[in-house]
Amino acid sequence: TGLIQDKYILIDRRHLSKVLEEQKLSSSGITDGETVKLGEILNLDIIVLRMIYEKNRVTKVLKVDTGEVLLFKTYED
Repeated sequence: TGLIQDKYILIDRRHLSKVLEEQKLSSSGITDGETVKLGEILNLDIIVLRMIYEKNRVTKVLKVDTGEVLLFKTYED
């Protein structure tokens, strides 16, 4: 399961993969709607996604109860 540090819960990839498998979600191309569903299943308030590509990194923060994108930022290398 997740590891609690202060007020944040960190979920390791093995646990995430298990939840995705159980919910029959694809780990590639996961949509905001699917991410929000996952957050609801895990009883989260906010999900922070960090995507790392060859020439840039993207940070996306979603509010689970509304699906609102609180932050979307691209960092170029």
